[in-house]
Amino acid sequence: MGLISYEEGKHVILDNARSICHQDVPDLKLLFIERFLIFDHTTQNWALLSIKMDDQPWLTTFSEKLVKSHIPNLQKSDVPESVKELCEDGLIKFDFPDREAYRKQFEACQKHLHSGDSYELCLTTQLKIKLPYSVQAWEMYKILALHKNPSPYSSFMAFDDCVLLSSSPERFLCWKDDEVDRKKKVVELRPIKGTVKNDGSITSDMAQSLLKTPKEMGENLMIVDLIRHDLNPFVKKVDVSALMTVEKYKTVYQLVSVIKGELHNSCGWEVLAESLPPGSMTGAPKKRSIELLHDIEALQEGMKSRRRGIYSGVAGYWSITDEADWSVTIRSLFHYKHDKENSEQEQVWRIGAGGAITVLSDEAAEWDEMSLKLSSALQIFK
Repeated sequence: MGLISYEEGKHVILDNARSICHQDVPDLKLLFIERFLIFDHTTQNWALLSIKMDDQPWLTTFSEKLVKSHIPNLQKSDVPESVKELCEDGLIKFDFPDREAYRKQFEACQKHLHSGDSYELCLTTQLKIKLPYSVQAWEMYKILALHKNPSPYSSFMAFDDCVLLSSSPERFLCWKDDEVDRKKKVVELRPIKGTVKNDGSITSDMAQSLLKTPKEMGENLMIVDLIRHDLNPFVKKVDVSALMTVEKYKTVYQLVSVIKGELHNSCGWEVLAESLPPGSMTGAPKKRSIELLHDIEALQEGMKSRRRGIYSGVAGYWSITDEADWSVTIRSLFHYKHDKENSEQEQVWRIGAGGAITVLSDEAAEWDEMSLKLSSALQIFK
């Protein structure tokens, strides 16, 4: 279980890329977990699991401790509704993306699009938040997951040198046994391209009309084609089982497609390695789009290049039964222990956001969409 950064992906350029941290942080962070404490939110039951040999003594001892401890189920009413309740007023500082720098990046994208260098470029940026060290990551995650942006691929991952608080709505890739023939493995990808705000005033029908436009549908279709190309060498047949369906989440409506296939003479990990970084976070064609974004996104900070880091990579698990599920790291906050902008008094957290730029894109509309995506995770401070 763990995370894989954007920079671990195929075709990503690292030469002279500015690091976020004083020390090197591995782009692949995975833990082999042998003991689990599992809570089923549907049944409200706890379970212990171990995959270690002859581990019954631990299971017995720990289960007795659990019974005696009377672990309370986490209730929304027990969790603060904002990070502002966890520290003194005025101690939270925000460094928002620069609008003029974004305009120059957008223009650079349009230049390449009109030159035929790419059909679609996923332009991203990052917001930085400075907090006192008294604010704990787990408390922030509870606010995110319970109050502000509950999502199907929410996750909390704390490593020795980095922390991820994810409220991702997007599955990148899963592989599992076929439900009919357990000897077969099937893979599924669920790219998201197309976003509209869900503020209570927009109905599902209205979202359908807003998202089913030539621009939004074109963005989604290009990524579907890119993923079909990535998947084709590994499966017997690529099947688009759902094309551009509208899904509702707490803060947004999204345009989602589903691509499936049966693995053929390959394993899921090979598909993962060859498909990173996620196509929905790069553009089409993928390799050339990654090269262009490498330089375009550097315009935000006025240097040759910069790293995205954990943002727009993937997070998930791979089980000993060879089943896995990975989500795209979006709508998330992340922190590096050795971030260059940390100080003795403050820790720096980052939120990434972006959107697909095509020749049909409007700069103001793209800025608004990017800001909307930032707000999904930013809500924990309101």
